[in-house]
This record gives sequence, structure tokens and C-alpha cells, in this order.
Amino acid sequence: MSENRIIKFILGFIILLFVKVKWNSLYLPYFWDEAWSYIPAISKMSHQCPCLMPGCIDMDLYRGHPLLFYFLSALWMKFVSNSLFSMHLFGLIISVITLISFFRLMNLFLNGTWALFGTSILMLQEVFFVQSSFVLPEIMIMFLTIESLRNYVKCRRIYFLIYAGLLGIVKETGVLILLGFFLFHLLEEKKLTGKSIWIYLSLIPAIIFYGIQKIKFGWFFYPLHLGLIDDSFKSILAKFEIIIKFLFLNQGRGVLLILVICSIIIYLYRSAKLKSEEKKIIRLIGLIAMIFIIFSVFNFLMLRYLLFLFPLLILIACILFQNVARDKMMYYVGISFILFVGFMYSIAINYKSKEWHDDASINYLNMVKVHKEVVKYCENEDWFNKKIFTHFLMQKNLTDYDLGYLSSTPFQAVDYEGKITSEDEIIIFSCIEFDEQRYNLVSQNPNYMLSKRFVVNKAWSEIFISK
Repeated sequence: MSENRIIKFILGFIILLFVKVKWNSLYLPYFWDEAWSYIPAISKMSHQCPCLMPGCIDMDLYRGHPLLFYFLSALWMKFVSNSLFSMHLFGLIISVITLISFFRLMNLFLNGTWALFGTSILMLQEVFFVQSSFVLPEIMIMFLTIESLRNYVKCRRIYFLIYAGLLGIVKETGVLILLGFFLFHLLEEKKLTGKSIWIYLSLIPAIIFYGIQKIKFGWFFYPLHLGLIDDSFKSILAKFEIIIKFLFLNQGRGVLLILVICSIIIYLYRSAKLKSEEKKIIRLIGLIAMIFIIFSVFNFLMLRYLLFLFPLLILIACILFQNVARDKMMYYVGISFILFVGFMYSIAINYKSKEWHDDASINYLNMVKVHKEVVKYCENEDWFNKKIFTHFLMQKNLTDYDLGYLSSTPFQAVDYEGKITSEDEIIIFSCIEFDEQRYNLVSQNPNYMLSKRFVVNKAWSEIFISK
């Protein structure tokens, strides 16, 4: 068996192992933005004809985003299955295709061994591992970015046009990535020419979508999202710090950063030189990353929005590693061992000890388990017609059967807005969307008593009932 076939066999085995580890999560209820607003929007679209036209479903469901991801998800839901397992499997299939795509991109710049290494490192990124089964568009954005990059490098114009065009109608993020390609190509060519039309035409699908949206509703981007833009210096600085820490330090990536810095030092000491195509891809990735980070410090920030950058940064790291290690297997084995231990340790620590819960960290599993127990308890207590006050996500969990928490009929009187009043019979708090003022008001109120507390590691939820 040739070395290339062995590498592909190992890759296939690792991907199967990845799928096996993820398998149980396919049965979990939806969480965070899955629960609202993606699944309600996808479900609504699946009950009619799946569509790509702005306004074909309630704008408050799709929030003004381009509709390609909703369209494909709705097709899957309509013609395959709308079960939790099926929809999460849809997300996992996209993730597996993305891993294969990334391996192919890596192979353009690296030998098979280092391409395998880089793909494995992507699998070990906690945010990728978590998001790989979510019904959210970030992995699809990653896939289309990788394919756009691969076809741009190979100068396959038609394929670039297809993948980049699709990228622009998944989410606003895609338009920013396309802007990176445009600026880079313009800087490389130093002028606008007809030969570059294949780059600029890729923006046409996005222009059509946003143009129709403007004509129909009077705005290009969802007004609520525009209202979240914060250009204060304090906010910009805080978000920049969060972004840099998440990209380079959090979830075990501090170890990777140290190894990259060591590789750069060795590289400079040896006075080595990168190949021209390696320099080109590093410049392109650097420009795309810079544009997106600048955008992100002004925009509303969710950590998963940064997901598409990880394979790009891993590619740069692996180019450096290969140039430093050359053909010495000792370097390869050593770096692989150090990073594997570092990432696995970080995942274990975050699962057990991390207090902040979101859809970018493995500890989301704890929150889902807690919320399942809360809903089950409420069902067992037969509180279907009781007046319940809780936080936003729990309100959705208790009232929307499609989210996977309910085993019977939805609860009828659940609210999350306004003030808690004497009419509220059940009050539910969680460590996410936690309102300390409301919590103190209830926990110190003699008219309420703690009925049940659910805890899984650092995830918790408490149920108070009126006396």
C-alpha cells in the first residue's frame, strides 16, 4: 500500500472515530441559537416550499440572514426527517465533508503526514467539536471558505465562482470573506482587469439577495442587528481582547501558540525561506482574518462566528511546522503528542469546571442535561397550566415541542419578560441568562420556597414555587 493510501486510510479511521464520539450528541435537544431562531425558522420553511427569496418566511425568524443554510436544512427536514437525530446528523455530515475538504486544501501546501496532522488538530478544536453537530451555519461557512480558498489557489475559476457565490448567501460573514478575496486579488494584480471578473462576479448572488430585501422591506440588514453595533472604545477594546484570547489562547490553543512561536524562532535562526505559494496563502489568510476581526470588534459578537478562521490559522501553523521539522519524524511525533494532550486536557477542564456556558464550549452538554431535567420535573409535577416565569431559553424549552425537551404537551402560561409578580406561581432560574437582581428578589422573598435544584458540574438550574 502506497504512503498516500495509508494516509487516507488513517484519515478515514480518525473521521469514523470522530463520528463515533459525537454520536450520542445527535440525540440531544437543541441549544442556544439552534433553539431560537434557527430551528423555528427551518421548521416553518419545511412546512411550505423551501425557499431562497427574502421574506418567504417571517423575517423575525430568519433575522434578515441570507437563506441558503435555511433552505438546505429545510429540504433535509422535509424530505429526510425532522427528528433531533436527523437534523444533528445533517450538521455532522457537513462537518465530515468539511474535514475532507480541509485535508485536500492542506495537501496543496503540505505532504500527506502534515495534512493529516492539521486535519486532526481541527477535529480537536473544542469549538469545532461542539459545533460539528449543531444546526447552525458556521460549519457550512467554513466549508465554503475552504473550497473557495482551494479553488482560488488552483485558479479554477468556475469552481471558485460557485463556492464563493454560495458563501455570500449563507450569512453576512460570507460577504466579508469575499471582500478579503477581492482586496487581496486587487493588491496582487495592482489594477482592475477583465481577467479578474471571475473574482468579482462571485458577489452577484449576495447583491441580488440584499437588493431584493432592500426593495421589499426598506433595509439591507436586519434593523435589530444594526442596533447591536457598538463603536465605543471600551466595547471595541473588550471585544478585541476576547477575540484574540479565543483565537490564540483559549481551549488549549496557548500550547499551539507557544509551538508556533518556537517554530518561528527556529525558522529565523536557520534563515530558511518560504515558497512563494506559501507566502501568498499566508498573506491572503492574514487579510481575511484582519477584515473579519475589524468587523467583529464593532458587531455583536458570538464566539462561534470566529469558527471559519481556525482551519486557516491551522494551515499557517502547519506550514511553519513542516518547514522547521522538515522530514524529521521526531518533531512530528513530539508536536502531535504535546498538542493532543493539551487539547484533551483543556476539553476535560472546560467540561468539569468552566462556568460560562455557550454553544462554543463542551460544557454546553451540562446545560442541556440540566434543562432536560428541569422540563421533566415540571411535567411530573403537572404544572402545564401554572403561571411560570423564567428566562428566554427555558421559556422556549417549555413551550416549543420541536426543541426536544418536552415529552408531552407544551406548557400554557410561561413568560420571561417584564417583572415577577405575585401571580407567578413557578419561577425558574439557570446559570445562563442569569439575572441576579431577579434571583435575589425571589430567593429572599418569604412567599417563595426552593422546590428543586439541578446541578451538573458548573451548570445549574433552580425552581422556586409560591407557598
